[in-house]
Amino acid sequence: RIEDVRSDSHHLEVELGDPVVVGGRVSYDLKIRILPGAPAGFIADQLVLVTNDSSGRSIPLTVEGKIKPAIEVSPGVLIMGSVGPGEAATKKLLIRGKEPFKIVRIECDESFGFDFDPEVSKKVHFIPVKFLSDKAGKVEKTIKIVTDFKGIETEVIARADVK
Repeated sequence: RIEDVRSDSHHLEVELGDPVVVGGRVSYDLKIRILPGAPAGFIADQLVLVTNDSSGRSIPLTVEGKIKPAIEVSPGVLIMGSVGPGEAATKKLLIRGKEPFKIVRIECDESFGFDFDPEVSKKVHFIPVKFLSDKAGKVEKTIKIVTDFKGIETEVIARADVK
């Protein structure tokens, strides 16, 4: 039988159900929960099932998954492409939440402009991003998106090549 479940992860909570014996076989329900505060992204942790079996006292169990952020921005990197000095390029950001939210403000370099209404609350926002620069060269800027949903702020990188 399983006597204990061990984990070094601070982001997982494990609940082991009572054993069920059917036809000489024992089975368990094992519930694994992600705790609040776990960072968004891929998770790959290992649990160890400690048993009373003398031939194999521990059984490793890999836990893998993806924790989706409460506010998600797509694309992960906004590629504005190649533009000539003084020319404009426009792309869109998709900002999605699990619940309706407002975009309070968007911060970035003055060469980027954003069209959004800070009074509109919804689950999905399509934000046009306009880029205009007079300086030649490669541009890489961070766009910071501030929402009213639990104070969440998120960032995305924008890249352009001004020729």
